[in-house]
Amino acid sequence: MPPTLAAASPRSYLHDRVQRQYLEVLPSRWRAVLSRLAKNTQLRQKLDGVIDSNLLSNIQNDFDLIHALLEEEHRIYREGMICLCSLSSNREAETGRLAASRQLMQGMLACIAVKELLIAHWKGAPVDTSPNTLRVYCHACISNPHVSATNVERLLALYTVPR
Repeated sequence: MPPTLAAASPRSYLHDRVQRQYLEVLPSRWRAVLSRLAKNTQLRQKLDGVIDSNLLSNIQNDFDLIHALLEEEHRIYREGMICLCSLSSNREAETGRLAASRQLMQGMLACIAVKELLIAHWKGAPVDTSPNTLRVYCHACISNPHVSATNVERLLALYTVPR
């Protein structure tokens, strides 16, 4: 993270970090790594007890990449808490912005928590996780149901309104 982003304006944070990074770039990275991980997990299941060290290494590398993606999502969340939720004011416009900002941040944290839970289960029981469950996990990790472009646009509009 560039050092200036922690002190970014709410509009630049919402546009650059949430819209671009969190809603566009990160889901494409999640898609790529989860697709490969699901394929390798199913291959491991088919080997039925045969140890393939190269396959195990590839699976571990994918979990390492997933850890890096989760770290980036946490970083975006922390930046948002600093940038959007540390303001305090009694003005009506500021109160509305703060409430909407907190709702966005709570949604982001909920999405991150779900991903962490699913990935922990997947990593803990890769041989026992069915293909249907893997598909659900992949979809859940790619989607961000509590943080949408529409929510971000609404919040951006609130920060466009004159104080």
